[in-house]
Amino acid sequence: LATNRVDQAMQMLQGYVSKSSNAPASDLALLTLGGLHLRQGVAGLRADQLLSPPVPVPGLTNAIGWLQELLQRFPHSPYASEARLDLGWCFWLEGRMPEAQTNFAAAAPKLAPGLAQATAYFKLADTQFRLGDAQGALTNYNRVVELCAGLPEAQASLLEPALYQVVHAAVAAGRLAAATNAVERLLSRFPEGYHTAPAVLVAGQ
Repeated sequence: LATNRVDQAMQMLQGYVSKSSNAPASDLALLTLGGLHLRQGVAGLRADQLLSPPVPVPGLTNAIGWLQELLQRFPHSPYASEARLDLGWCFWLEGRMPEAQTNFAAAAPKLAPGLAQATAYFKLADTQFRLGDAQGALTNYNRVVELCAGLPEAQASLLEPALYQVVHAAVAAGRLAAATNAVERLLSRFPEGYHTAPAVLVAGQ
């Protein structure tokens, strides 16, 4: 992997899993296989495609298979929550929102504090919003905003879009004061941000 020979690495991992089914690192090997198939598949996608499922992604079926095998064989693995996060992404890309929501919800509270956990809550909120649960989505978008406070990496990548989604979810839930508050935070923190003007428009309308 360090020399970018991903296909060779996956072949070696598949051989390891098939020959060493009870080895201590089998769960990590399965997680890595599933993650590699997922990341290879999305490597050529644009950001807007990731946000607009369903999207045809090569290797997604393989990714789902390896990740589900991990969870079936090692339900108490320390890597189970990471597998759930990747599975959530797989089902999100396939447009299977209920399955995506189930996996993001299982992953989020069990992941260690950090960018991965904030991402899991963000995607959980995304699935809730798409499934018509505006109040649930608002709660979890706000949770992402709170998590970003102590995570510089998350602030850089998630805070602005989370505040933007707070506006959408708050409007859908009839919580106009919450929408206004999020707009004020966007104007203060990201006056020239990509999401700020559209958020002002949504709240103004």
